[in-house]
Amino acid sequence: KENINFFINLNVENNITKNDLKIYFDNKNTRKVLINNKKPDSNYLYKIINTIIYYPAEINYLNLYPIFRRNLIDRSIFLIDNDYLNDIKLYNKILQNRNLYLKENKNYFDPWIDQHIKYSEKIIKKRILFIERINDVFSSLLKDKKVSEKYELKYKKYDIETIKEYLYKKFKVLEKKEKIKGFTLFGPHVDNFIFCIDGQNISDISSEGQKKYFLLFYKYSQYLDYIKYNDDYPILLFDDYSSELDSKRKNSFFDNLFNENCQIFLTTTDLPKNIKVCANLYEVKNGQFNII
Repeated sequence: KENINFFINLNVENNITKNDLKIYFDNKNTRKVLINNKKPDSNYLYKIINTIIYYPAEINYLNLYPIFRRNLIDRSIFLIDNDYLNDIKLYNKILQNRNLYLKENKNYFDPWIDQHIKYSEKIIKKRILFIERINDVFSSLLKDKKVSEKYELKYKKYDIETIKEYLYKKFKVLEKKEKIKGFTLFGPHVDNFIFCIDGQNISDISSEGQKKYFLLFYKYSQYLDYIKYNDDYPILLFDDYSSELDSKRKNSFFDNLFNENCQIFLTTTDLPKNIKVCANLYEVKNGQFNII
């Protein structure tokens, strides 16, 4: 009998189907998933349950290295487009093989360049379209006075119609340098995203409270984008959402969130006032779990 260190059993129901979901980790810390007592095909789990997760450490994605921002954007796209994960996996495999080839071979033939550019174009196009959609949501939030500052995501200015041509030109410019260095110098793995408030980089001008408020509304914008393209709602999981927010920002965000129809799980050390929706409240104090 298999030893299990951690186990979750969920009943997932939406407008179309009901599914029994089991997730557990064995004694080797290997995650295993069963849907209706069967091992699902790759990515099928994400077709029956989707979550938007906020946790305070994500603020580092706005401040630190570009790889953090790329991961944040790529995970957000995957929420809408489950095939995007396969695009990223294939791209990373191609990138790994191309880097090995560049390191070991200095001749002029590059067997991986066409595949590299093919998947680069595919990923970049999806990123551009996602950024445009989120910026549209941000604009509507400002117009509806749900936010008082202009939020914006900035990405490299690609022409979506000529990405492939641009990448081949970039390859020709960098070809000799790549062979000298032994790794790939262009593509979506080196692109950066800038998060802006009122046109300025959030990492340069904003307080921790402003960064957190921006990130919360980014998650809220993801939610609005999701329901626009799916006949369903994601589950929202927000951990310690209220810390470092003043009461005005906290109550404003809470009011927006709880006017929606999705299922929400929140943890907070400061309970919002005037909860107008049906909610179950639980308190953890001194290691004791109680229903309020």
